[in-house]
Amino acid sequence: YQYISVILVCFMSILLLVFSNDHMDKRIENYKNEFDIDFVLTNFVSRYDQTYTEISTLNQVSQISKVGYLKDIEFVSFKQNISSLISINSREIDDFFNFDMSEESLNSLESMNQLSILLPERFNQLYDIKMGDSINLYISPNHPNVTFNVAGFFKKEIGDLAFTNLHLFTEFSDISQNALFVNSSDNKTALKNELISSFSKNMVYILDYQFIVDAKETEMRTTTDYLTIILSTIIGCFILSIFNHSILLLGQMKETYARLFVLGFSKKRMLIALIKESILIFTILLFTSIISFILISYQITPLILISGEYELMQLSLHSILLGSLIIAIVFILTKIAYFLGVLRINPSDVVKYY
Repeated sequence: YQYISVILVCFMSILLLVFSNDHMDKRIENYKNEFDIDFVLTNFVSRYDQTYTEISTLNQVSQISKVGYLKDIEFVSFKQNISSLISINSREIDDFFNFDMSEESLNSLESMNQLSILLPERFNQLYDIKMGDSINLYISPNHPNVTFNVAGFFKKEIGDLAFTNLHLFTEFSDISQNALFVNSSDNKTALKNELISSFSKNMVYILDYQFIVDAKETEMRTTTDYLTIILSTIIGCFILSIFNHSILLLGQMKETYARLFVLGFSKKRMLIALIKESILIFTILLFTSIISFILISYQITPLILISGEYELMQLSLHSILLGSLIIAIVFILTKIAYFLGVLRINPSDVVKYY
């Protein structure tokens, strides 16, 4: 019973560890797919409208938008910040981002009656901010306490970006349009060189946004690699634990096996019986583990909220299949060692000892 309990715990742990690692890989992939921006032009001192017009005429440009690109915006009422606050025409968001936003939320960003903001889902889950609530943000020294109406939420792997309609209000004209988003139509490298040669002399910064995304991806990938090493070590410890309990079980069962051999039970017949027993145990424990894992996986996201962070953990068939494969390999290796130990039993030595 103790041996079976240890195996059940190990099976569950392996499934959860694989699930965590699989989530990190999907998180990185989803993060990369969220952005379709090629270049961001910032640090305009003058010639903003003229630059917009000149770039619009370039053949290599497929989309260009005037935007407000504000960094590290802090909440007034609690300690939290938004890494990037973007003021943009709501109908142009799809040109540069891949977010699933409701039509109602996008329409709210077109309202000229009130300042609106679209926030990542994590603010709703962590801080209980709801649609229609008001929040206050420190935008700049000239705008230290600006009130926004929460127009909606969108799913994002890292909740570090929000959208607003500051550009529709003249009192924020000094900050609401301070950058340009540009996408290339064909040759990205040629467009980059053209932008640098034409506008860097005016002290305009040309940011290749993919570099920003790649830097974040590298950071996330490094974290995932560390996590993989830790998880592999833990799985290795579980394998050793099962091996240890297999040895203990073999020591307890050795007398019984020896007596069966003495009574005429052949080692071939014993091996077949042990294989049947192992298949039955494995099937029952794997089924139990998968059902328990599925039930637990739906509660992981609420449990993470308790720690003060939000991660949308979604169950996938890949996690179950990969976890089951690792479990099968671990179980087979430990059982092979157990079978070899049984076959090496010398009945006469054991019976004489007892």
